[in-house]
Amino acid sequence: MDLGEILGNISFSAILILGMMYIFYLIIKIAVRQAIIALLPKIKSEFKEYIIEVMNDKK
Repeated sequence: MDLGEILGNISFSAILILGMMYIFYLIIKIAVRQAIIALLPKIKSEFKEYIIEVMNDKK
């Protein structure tokens, strides 16, 4: 086993691991985006209620 083969194996392993990490990142990103989209109407309605309460307290 020469130096070039060792460096090639290390490079291939590093690229493979980085590729898997990037795919995992994309899956998490999509899941978080879908969760935010699902929760957004509830958050908006709760935020609207809070604003209405604050405005009523100021009157």
